[in-house]
Amino acid sequence: MLKCLSLVVVLGLTRKFLADYIKGVSKEMQNLYQSTNGKFKCLNDGKEVPYVYVNDDYCDCSDGSDEPGTSACNNGIFWCQNTGHRQKRILSMDVGDKICSKLSTN
Repeated sequence: MLKCLSLVVVLGLTRKFLADYIKGVSKEMQNLYQSTNGKFKCLNDGKEVPYVYVNDDYCDCSDGSDEPGTSACNNGIFWCQNTGHRQKRILSMDVGDKICSKLSTN
């Protein structure tokens, strides 16, 4: 019984962490991606969109800030963690090729 309870707690904490982490956003900028009353505020112009629109594969913000983890916006930026190597920002259109592209925006 204790093992099952421990597993439930670990899975709950993991789920909480994943819900709070936005794909394509550096740790330093995660705070800009917090939901405010179910809304996300576009980074450049302050336009508000429903929070569920973040990373939904459709570009709702003119600056592409609602799609940091997809290639939906041609002007978007993705934070490439590149574990074990140099981390950097890349163009969103290069997301998904498993390579931190040479077309870096650093």
